[in-house]
Amino acid sequence: MPPGADGLQPQVGGQVRPADGGDGQAPDDAEPAEAIALAAGGKGAVGQAPLNLQTTEDIREALVELPETPTNEEHSLMVTITPADAPGSSDRLPSSGGQTLSNTALLREAFEQIPSTGTHSAADPTLSQTALMREAFDMIPPTPPSSQATARGMPQASPHVGSIPSLLTQLTDRHAEVQAQAAGVLYSLAADEGNQLAIAEAGGIPMLRASLASCAGVVQERAACVLHRLSANAALRAAIVEDGGLEEWVDVLKGGSGSLQASAVGVVRNLAFDSAEHQAAIAQAGGIPPLLMFLLEDGNEVQESAAAALLNLAFLEDNKALIGEAGGIWQLVPLLKADDRLCDIAAGALETLALNGDNKTRIGEAGAVTQLVVLLSSANALTRKHAAGTLQSLALNDENKLRIVEAGGIGPLVGLLTAESEDVLQEALGALANLSHAQENKSAIVDAGAVKPLVDLLAHGSLEVKTSAAGALQSLATDTEIQPTITEAGGIPGLLALLSLTGSEAQDRAAAALRNLAKENVRNQVNIVEAKGIACLQKLLSSESVTPEAKALGVLRNTTLAPKKRAAAAEKEGMKSIVALLSLCSCSSQALVAGALHELAKMNARKRGEIVAAGGIPTLVMMLQDGTSQVKEEALGALQNLATSPQNQSVIVEAGGIGAFVAMLSTANTSAQKVAAAGALRNLAANLPNRVAIAAAGGIPPLVRLLSEGKGTEQAKAADALQSLAFDSAENKEMIVDAGSIGPLLSMLASKDKKLQATAARVLQTLAAEDAEHQAIIIRAGAIPTLLSLLKAGTMITLQETALGALRNLGSNAENRAMIAKAGGIATLVRMVTQTYSSLAELTAASLLRDLAADDDRYSRAISA
Repeated sequence: MPPGADGLQPQVGGQVRPADGGDGQAPDDAEPAEAIALAAGGKGAVGQAPLNLQTTEDIREALVELPETPTNEEHSLMVTITPADAPGSSDRLPSSGGQTLSNTALLREAFEQIPSTGTHSAADPTLSQTALMREAFDMIPPTPPSSQATARGMPQASPHVGSIPSLLTQLTDRHAEVQAQAAGVLYSLAADEGNQLAIAEAGGIPMLRASLASCAGVVQERAACVLHRLSANAALRAAIVEDGGLEEWVDVLKGGSGSLQASAVGVVRNLAFDSAEHQAAIAQAGGIPPLLMFLLEDGNEVQESAAAALLNLAFLEDNKALIGEAGGIWQLVPLLKADDRLCDIAAGALETLALNGDNKTRIGEAGAVTQLVVLLSSANALTRKHAAGTLQSLALNDENKLRIVEAGGIGPLVGLLTAESEDVLQEALGALANLSHAQENKSAIVDAGAVKPLVDLLAHGSLEVKTSAAGALQSLATDTEIQPTITEAGGIPGLLALLSLTGSEAQDRAAAALRNLAKENVRNQVNIVEAKGIACLQKLLSSESVTPEAKALGVLRNTTLAPKKRAAAAEKEGMKSIVALLSLCSCSSQALVAGALHELAKMNARKRGEIVAAGGIPTLVMMLQDGTSQVKEEALGALQNLATSPQNQSVIVEAGGIGAFVAMLSTANTSAQKVAAAGALRNLAANLPNRVAIAAAGGIPPLVRLLSEGKGTEQAKAADALQSLAFDSAENKEMIVDAGSIGPLLSMLASKDKKLQATAARVLQTLAAEDAEHQAIIIRAGAIPTLLSLLKAGTMITLQETALGALRNLGSNAENRAMIAKAGGIATLVRMVTQTYSSLAELTAASLLRDLAADDDRYSRAISA
């Protein structure tokens, strides 16, 4: 929101407006050290003898009788301007004689040109007492702008503009009194924005800066006051900063006189407004430490201006850290107990500073939390906003969360959920959302009555408020004990309504909240379906916005997890929607949908059957041809799991799954795709017709290639698939051996991965079964010593069993058994019989030893020994 003219930005992200006296706020500029003295004489209508004006009452009466019109010949006032009776008066402004002043603006101009005087007796025909004339002069109202100028929306031309060059020239006069008078008049003129521009156009800024640098006393102070007023004009700040002006003001902050420093604080405050460049320059020039010193000026307007300057400077990220490191937080926190205006500025400064991580800790340690909680109940909406905003940032820190709760902050924050000010409401929502991230705070927030107003805000707040409310409910909904409270308050319909806000953060938060509500909560799953939520979620999943799609899919997935008897409608509708979306939704959503089916297919046979019944398999197979890499990966994973159920395997084959899986072995561009494709083929190979079909589709060569070129899980899955294909199929075994599988399998036997070794041994065991030619090839490749080495003490039982199984099949004839004995196998086999913990390993070893004993007496004696 744009800052108001009262000098304070209504929310974090803005800054303190340079004070200019507008909209009822006091000007942020100091008065000159000495008032301007005036002299006048004569009172009466035209043609009448002039009357002496010797008292304040006389001049008041004359001013009252003067009409407020641009020109009025019938009602004019004869005013005689006379030089003051003081030493050196001949060098001052000459007497103007008599002038007819027909409106208050001209009268004001005449008075402003009267030089300063000393005190005279009441009998003197001129009024020269500074205090009396100052009081009278200040009561003169300005002439209203003409209707024509107002209609054009243009600022009224000042009647003083013509005198500005002359006044600027007088700043260089050799008489200090003339300089002081000119500076004082310029100060008065600078209250008008049009005059501010005129002063700048006449070259006034460098001339005033020269007076500031070269003069002393009243002249210097008045020049500073004029520049202070000019700095409130956004169009003039750059000119004030040029040629090192900013550094000069910081120098005044560090060591000027009291009144000069007061003006300097105001100028720095104004220059720091809405300019990152100026904010950085002020900090670099060392402006932060002296500003912090002015915070100690209790009850002084300079204290308020210094706090506002620090607030403006804090909008630059680097300055947040500098202010915190300089101890600024410890000096701002006590101001939270000051009067309303200063308290509000201090709270705004802390709100901005709290965006820095280290400052969050400093503010908490400085004891600010308790007073910030008190300020949540302030009568000033802006103060409440700053307090809630600061607490929102502090609540990102775990220690501060505890401080806020211990200070009783949750109740007042919940109370602000019905605030009329959206700024206050937003900050309170953010603070509660951050507090709710701590599990122990969730119940306290709900107990304070937060759920109902949060749900109400889903329907009645602005988009930003709806977003924050949905975010708070998202966090609270992770607690299963709170979920019923949200549902009973009408949270599900409210959240579903936000799903139509396409591309918004509110849509994302609502989908996430619904996902949390549906997780492991059968009642909410049914409630979502009954509220026509599936249609809302399906529509969302057909969009291009990936993040809320993921959350919506989570809701759909959760609706399919309910026990069948308790949530049949949710289960049926949810699964059908997910499967339908696989071919209807955008490319970005297909991976999400396939991923959901992948997860569901992992669960149990019933879920897999539901996917098949919903027509999921043909669509998933189609995705292997047309989908993106991620879609293919998820679809393969789902099909691999679906293929574990015998009743699904024929459906996959009919949908063209075998050819698609074989093709993926050659075209897959990720390890996960290769693993899933090999796994799917392994599952399908559980029956002989599929084994024949896979071999006919050319599945064996790419599996052997994966065995050779793959790593780890890829090799294991390929080996598993080859073992299944080799089972009870002499043709397939021949193709596997001819494809060059023996070498890679022996390399796997020599690896350090025990599971991989066991898998390779199983494949060799299958290939060697009842096939002398394959046995010879395996033995020539050096399998026997390697298999025997796997039987050493400490080897896992499964590996011992598979290695012995391979040796038993290799030792199916006397010649091969002799090679086992020659390799030192007898002692190893005897140990397996006497020391193994596996009955299968013991029986396999004993069987092989019996055959060896029958082959040769020498073997028999060795076994007996």
